[in-house]
Amino acid sequence: MSSAPAPHAVAAPLPEARRPSSVPVVDRVRTGLDALQARASTPPAPTRDPIRAALEELCRLPPEESHRVLSRLVREPEACLPELARIFPGPTWFDRRLPYRRVPRAAEASPITAAMAAIGEPAVPHVLPLLKSESADQRFFAAIVVMDLGVRRLESGTKDTNDLLGPVAQLLLDADAGVRGAAREAVWALRSSSGYPAMLEGFRRCAADRGVQQVWRVRAIEALAELGDAMALDMLIEQLVDDDRTIARAAHESLRRLTCHDLGSMRMAWRRWSKSQGRRHRFDWLVDALADRREDLRIMALRELRRLSGESFGLTELSPRSACIEAQQKYLRWWQARR
Repeated sequence: MSSAPAPHAVAAPLPEARRPSSVPVVDRVRTGLDALQARASTPPAPTRDPIRAALEELCRLPPEESHRVLSRLVREPEACLPELARIFPGPTWFDRRLPYRRVPRAAEASPITAAMAAIGEPAVPHVLPLLKSESADQRFFAAIVVMDLGVRRLESGTKDTNDLLGPVAQLLLDADAGVRGAAREAVWALRSSSGYPAMLEGFRRCAADRGVQQVWRVRAIEALAELGDAMALDMLIEQLVDDDRTIARAAHESLRRLTCHDLGSMRMAWRRWSKSQGRRHRFDWLVDALADRREDLRIMALRELRRLSGESFGLTELSPRSACIEAQQKYLRWWQARR
């Protein structure tokens, strides 16, 4: 990303001086240090764009050394943001095509995402259009930046994040599974936005509407479960008898994901469970699931409890059922202390 050198200046011909006829003509002394010739043949030193130079340097650095360049870019957001958006996401530190356990933060993803997140609020109008890019890579990394910008805004308490939540929530229906995953993390991070309940309601309507294309319904069903929307429970139960078996299978899998229980694919069994357990908080469903005899459900419940509480209480995904049962009371005490 080097700028083209400035064209060399062409020296104008020097006018021949008029001499009085009484002044004898003396030939100019020619030496190897002819000042006129030196000025005409030596090109001026090219001036380099400092913003581009800083970005080039940033793209060569590992994450742990990027702070020294980021501090320079943060001071000139108006000058560097158009270029950051043009080359977004740039060379990446994170390869989304390899298996990964969690979506990275912007400071871990690429030099360009790190720069946009470091600049903060002025980056918002530059990153939002990237959520609609034809490039899945750009959409993926843009969702990560939006998540970081939204978290920073929420932590400052100065502004709502509905302007970020709406565009990134659209990616929950994206054709690319990785983009949908990044969008889920961003939407979850923005769940305290005032528009979050209305957003969930819109996805519930999409999931239940038989006039909506199958692929959109399936992705909406999956998103509601991934976001832990307990209010979707009864709607998902009704989709178990949908004429489209793809919808019915998606509803069953999402009920497992939402509740960390598995009562099979029969609607009546789930209706009975909803009648007895539906009024309890989802956190209680997850704690109950730690005692399930099926390992996959215990692991699913543990992952959700860790996400909600930030606590593992010594449990790992390899912990036996007896250890999970012992941890139930610890999770319940944590939950009761925060109600």
